[in-house]
Amino acid sequence: PGLSHAERLGLAGDLGELVGELHALPAPDAETWPPFLARLLEDPLASHRRAGTPEAWLARVEPFLRAVPLMDRPLAYLHTEVLDEHVLVEQRNGRWTLSGMIDFADSRTGNPGYEFPALVEFIFKGEPGLLRACVEAYGVPPAECTQELGRELLAWGLVHQFGSLPRMLRALGGAEPQSLDELADRLYSPAPLP
Repeated sequence: PGLSHAERLGLAGDLGELVGELHALPAPDAETWPPFLARLLEDPLASHRRAGTPEAWLARVEPFLRAVPLMDRPLAYLHTEVLDEHVLVEQRNGRWTLSGMIDFADSRTGNPGYEFPALVEFIFKGEPGLLRACVEAYGVPPAECTQELGRELLAWGLVHQFGSLPRMLRALGGAEPQSLDELADRLYSPAPLP
């Protein structure tokens, strides 16, 4: 929190590059992803119930997931919990840079979209430009940094085994959104705000 916005933008780009390098590694155990994802989709409300999500928000999850497809992408090796406490930084030549990533306890093979909710919720927290810097450095072309990508990333956050709508809402830090579409626009979209 003590870093400037420009410094955080630089680190967001560094994170995108690092996650891209991780996802480029050979993906082991590809056969474990389909049954894992099927279990998550069987009851996408489970983790949100455990987190104490109000019923009004729970009622919105399944219709949102029916409307927003989880894009089928080549499977990648995932960290799954790129949190602020799992990313190490140091200052080199007057610039903050990544120096490491730790805690691969929950790593697995899966869809690359599954990786981004933790970055969004724990590191970027809706700060303008950070997610876009990350996904562009990861390799997403600027033309694909859209609200639709934001909705897909929110969908991955909603089905994530550690998903928590209350945590997502807290990450915004401001007025509560009125819908999941608004949550996607404010927290998960790499597109400029409309």
